[in-house]
Amino acid sequence: MALIYNKILTHFSGLNSVALSANGDLAAACFNDRELLVYRIIEGPRQIDPSKIVNPNIGALEEGGSLQEYRFIRLPMPGRHNRPLGAKVRFEHTKLAFLNDETLLVAREVEQIGGGRSPPPSEDVNISLAAVDIESGKVVSEFMDSADGPILAAPVLVPPQYVLFPAARTAICLDTTSFREVFRLRTFDEAEAVIGEKRVSSEEHICHNAVAYDSQARILYVLWREYGASFLQTYRLHPEKGNFERLQRRPLFKGELEGLEANSLCLRPDGKEVAVWGTDLDGLIDCPTEKGVKVPEPVRFGRLGILSKKNKRFLDVHLKIHYGVDEFGAKPFYLDDRTVVINTPGGVLFGVDTISGKSELLMEEWSQIQDLSVHHQKRLLLVGTKGKAGYSGELNLLGLYSSRDKR
Repeated sequence: MALIYNKILTHFSGLNSVALSANGDLAAACFNDRELLVYRIIEGPRQIDPSKIVNPNIGALEEGGSLQEYRFIRLPMPGRHNRPLGAKVRFEHTKLAFLNDETLLVAREVEQIGGGRSPPPSEDVNISLAAVDIESGKVVSEFMDSADGPILAAPVLVPPQYVLFPAARTAICLDTTSFREVFRLRTFDEAEAVIGEKRVSSEEHICHNAVAYDSQARILYVLWREYGASFLQTYRLHPEKGNFERLQRRPLFKGELEGLEANSLCLRPDGKEVAVWGTDLDGLIDCPTEKGVKVPEPVRFGRLGILSKKNKRFLDVHLKIHYGVDEFGAKPFYLDDRTVVINTPGGVLFGVDTISGKSELLMEEWSQIQDLSVHHQKRLLLVGTKGKAGYSGELNLLGLYSSRDKR
């Protein structure tokens, strides 16, 4: 049996992204693309015994546990960067990651609205990755580039001193000691064709939450997609040498994710397998709530692919879906060695057994999940919900439990 149980809850509006620190002692949330809240995670004197939770779908508060506000940081407004006077400049699609206990990484798209064009496109500032000192609240380093947004995946740490900054059509490796570029996964010529990769379309872009790094094997996994096709590509990174190797490019169609919206991926903590998720947008129907309207029968929500060196398997997942969406960014994660947790458009968390394909409801009655961050060693899950009319968003720290944890 797998459980997700409520531990600590607080409320927000305009929440963008959340993150947990590497040691699991700090939590952070960004809202309105400018405000950062950093919390200390205070554990209660007693750990919850999951077997005694009466209703795990509602949750149980841990006695004495709390999220203790540590720092509030309001970042400066975006600079104009040679943009015309009539332009409005703002940040969007913010993603967070802890570089360490002293520094937060804040990845954002820099959006210009109106005002015409001043600099040539090659000099536009379209994306930004800032290092923010938690103690002082100051931006101590910032990398800006003309690569396209939106930013759909958080920065990925590449030990010992590098970070991968995903944009829409590429990902840029930076040295965090200097914030200088080391390499980027894809570059383009003047005609916007991909340089050095045959038969790769320039229309491909990184999917939502679809970048994962296995630091032991030094292998990076990226799920790329274009209209009607998706590809899982692996790389071996050598940032200390300033380069990388392209290992395998695997098309995900022909009975695998064909006809689905390739969406996201996650890596099992031991690095032995990767899970890719594709959503069946045709199955996500809008169900009216008026009296007398029949609740729909379970439909195919999507397909989960489990890939390893030895084998592969693809599992259809069926749920009762009540939400119509144009675009949906899931953020799956491994709860244990054979359970992948996936969020729905309405905020439900369910676990899929990667062997049998059976799904299990873990948490419900939330608004749409905006972002989540998991800490496998401490068995913590930080969830930020978007909120909806009449309800504020929530920042929720949850405990993870699986009956396999004791094995």
